[in-house]
Amino acid sequence: MVYLLALGSALANALTSVLQRMGVEGAPGDSTLRLRLMAHAMRRGIWLLGFALMVLSFVMQAVALHFGRLSQVQPVLTTELLFLVLILSTWFRFRIGLREWLSAVAAAAGLTGFLIFARPLGGSQNPTGLDWLLVVTVSSTVMMLSVLAALRGPRWWRAAMFGTAGAVGFALAASMTKVVTGFIATNAKDPKAAKQLLDYLASPEAAEIYKEGRIFPVR
Repeated sequence: MVYLLALGSALANALTSVLQRMGVEGAPGDSTLRLRLMAHAMRRGIWLLGFALMVLSFVMQAVALHFGRLSQVQPVLTTELLFLVLILSTWFRFRIGLREWLSAVAAAAGLTGFLIFARPLGGSQNPTGLDWLLVVTVSSTVMMLSVLAALRGPRWWRAAMFGTAGAVGFALAASMTKVVTGFIATNAKDPKAAKQLLDYLASPEAAEIYKEGRIFPVR
């Protein structure tokens, strides 16, 4: 079921890429990284359909991450490239050359080899607050640098840099989703513990911690 959910998420993501690309095709060239681009997109029904599919993709990914391991789910999501090639060649009748098909086959072969030979296993430790701070800082820096690099250069370079920023963001979101779904599942079995956590988050002590910039209380 984990792999089916991950494949479903990859397919929904591929459709999202196509539909949202169609939704912003007519946007003014100078609207990049401006609110005008979002305003233009949200007036297009096809972009909104892509957004709905993106939400569906996230839900399927979250469920897959809950039941499976991060190292199982994330590699399967790379099949989005295969679905994208198939959608463009069949639905939109794009002419897909030999290079594109070879790239898609190579991606599929690499994924198959990884899942067969790597035998990815789950970790045994939960990230600490310091771990999260380090990961978020590095990821945010990479995303920011990628976006800055995308402001100049030819179209293929800008697309690649924006894609890199998005990929890092999705990877970080997947890691957080895995932790959050595990937390919810654990505390759902212990309503008292969940209530204590919510009471603490709403307490004046927690408010002081937020003001001081600390994430977790000092024991």
